[in-house]
Amino acid sequence: MATITYTVTVATGTTQYGTGNRYYINGELAPVLYLQEGNTYIFDQTDTSNATHTLAFSTNANNSPAAPYITGVTTVGVPGNAGASTTINVAPVRTTGAPLLFYYCTAHSGMGNTAQTIAPTSEETEFNPQID
Repeated sequence: MATITYTVTVATGTTQYGTGNRYYINGELAPVLYLQEGNTYIFDQTDTSNATHTLAFSTNANNSPAAPYITGVTTVGVPGNAGASTTINVAPVRTTGAPLLFYYCTAHSGMGNTAQTIAPTSEETEFNPQID
């Protein structure tokens, strides 16, 4: 199993939710993420643009209606400050597996997108802008 770190910033962008503040993951505007079950993903929110924009996960798009997903999720620090991050240990297939997830801002709607969970043998291509 691997640990992958993504850098999160916030800037204006246009997505399916319209135009406004949006998450950028490693510089890409609100991409669909493919989170492999069994891996750990760290979303580094130390950039000052993250102030007031805590990244979280939900089983509903845009967390509407509210359905936060907290299994294996840890938030550390205050977004926009040194050491701030949200980490998710995606539930491995051999236990319960993880449902389809969505990443969102806990304070502002429309900032995130889908975080598709995939089995290690799914042959899906994982979003990894450090390599792509």
